[in-house]
Amino acid sequence: MTALESAGPVPQQTHNHDRQLMDLQLHVEDLDNRSRRNNIRVRGLRETENLRETLTSLFNIILNRPLEARLYIDRAHRTLRPKPPPTPLPRDVICYIQDIQLKEDIIKGARTERTWRYKGQNVELYNDLSHLTLQTRRALRPVTTILQEHHLR
Repeated sequence: MTALESAGPVPQQTHNHDRQLMDLQLHVEDLDNRSRRNNIRVRGLRETENLRETLTSLFNIILNRPLEARLYIDRAHRTLRPKPPPTPLPRDVICYIQDIQLKEDIIKGARTERTWRYKGQNVELYNDLSHLTLQTRRALRPVTTILQEHHLR
């Protein structure tokens, strides 16, 4: 038997480490989501699309504005995974819009329909959230479904 095994019960101080680790994980998740708050995730655009032009016209359709109306999209890129073959779903597009009010208007307009038809493609728009947040929401989906069925907030 080693000295550590014979030392007796674990001090209370080490039991707090689990809580501290959880607090740090939640803090990092919050920071990750804050860094993504100006992002919009677009699902369903073909890999061959010119992203800025396509996103500008798609967002103008959602906002009921002329297609050529100017939008300031700071960055737009595909998600970081290998380019798929032509048949499966294309990679999502992440775009950063500095004007948070414009981003919120686009998301609010996109909620009027689940999918948007754009140049023969079914396109969906989402807020860009961290992986951990999405996992947590998936885990809570059965509970939220029951609450919605009973008209409880």
